[in-house]
Amino acid sequence: MSLLESILYGITQGITEFLPISSSAHLALLPKFLKFQDPGAFFDLSLHLGTALAILLYFRREVRAVGVDLWKMILSKRVSTPSEAFSLNLIVATITTVLFAFALKGPALEYGRSVVFIGANFIVFGILMLLADTFGPSLPEGLMQKIQKKRSFFIGLAQVLALFPGVSRSGATLTMGRMMGLNRSESTRFSFLLSLPLIIGGIILEHRRFLSEDTPFEFSSVVTGCVVSFVVGLAVIHYFLKWIPKMGLWPFAVYRVCFGVWLLSFY
Repeated sequence: MSLLESILYGITQGITEFLPISSSAHLALLPKFLKFQDPGAFFDLSLHLGTALAILLYFRREVRAVGVDLWKMILSKRVSTPSEAFSLNLIVATITTVLFAFALKGPALEYGRSVVFIGANFIVFGILMLLADTFGPSLPEGLMQKIQKKRSFFIGLAQVLALFPGVSRSGATLTMGRMMGLNRSESTRFSFLLSLPLIIGGIILEHRRFLSEDTPFEFSSVVTGCVVSFVVGLAVIHYFLKWIPKMGLWPFAVYRVCFGVWLLSFY
């Protein structure tokens, strides 16, 4: 793999992992359009490691607070503060994702790689995103600092759909968050933090698969992809959080629909 290919993969991962436009679909389509070789399991793992580190660094205080809150709730067996309520909501959403992911993993692997299916996902979930952001209620900030098991369950359930390329993990959780009354800023922060257990879990599974297959890899390509996805991902998180309250989700919804239509017409 050339240096340019590694950089392009890293940029693609860093941008699309956090924007609601589906990283899995863009990474799957990149070699088809640019005639790149399949980068392999370990390179894919390095890209996700880069974006996971970006989340850990940017939300380091929130991640640390979740760990502390979890320990406090275990010891006291109750939820006492808004911070603990927020952490409990994240845990409920994460558990929901994990439980339902096992049921959808098989169908996602069997049917999800079809270009027609990916194109349809771009269009359908783009329209849903636009409707949710335009007509969804925006309740006051701090909604998720109260115990919201129902809202957390449905946001975690929406995240499972990201197993299908073209859906977008952040797109699904942002759409559901807006449908459930979260404003844009709170929905985005909850979505980003919720992605961390899923990304780390994916890295662990990919690492086990890589070790079992003993696939060769280029060290320089792996490091380049990881560093580029980390730097780009960090910038995307920062600016997306600043722009989303004012800009809304409509530019991404329009992009999704146009890209999906082009993809279906191209194939």
